[in-house]
This record gives sequence, C-alpha cells and structure tokens, in this order.
Amino acid sequence: VEGVKNLTGVAGFHIMAYDWESSVSEIVKATGLTKTGRNN
Repeated sequence: VEGVKNLTGVAGFHIMAYDWESSVSEIVKATGLTKTGRNN
C-alpha cells in the first residue's frame, strides 16, 4: 500500500473483498487509508 500511495498520479484505492466484506473496515484502518489521513 505505501508503495502505491506514493506513485505519481495515484488518487485513491479500490479495496475489493469478495465474499469477505466485513474485513474492509479493518483493512482500511490497518493501512492508514482513512479520511483524516488524506491530503485533500
């Protein structure tokens, strides 16, 4: 995630958790991809 976040032109991520939707919130928190961590 850190490597992709730092790529020029990357504006966001799409997290797909097919048949494991309950894990998305935990993944977002663990990677620091929260609204408070955004630059805009």
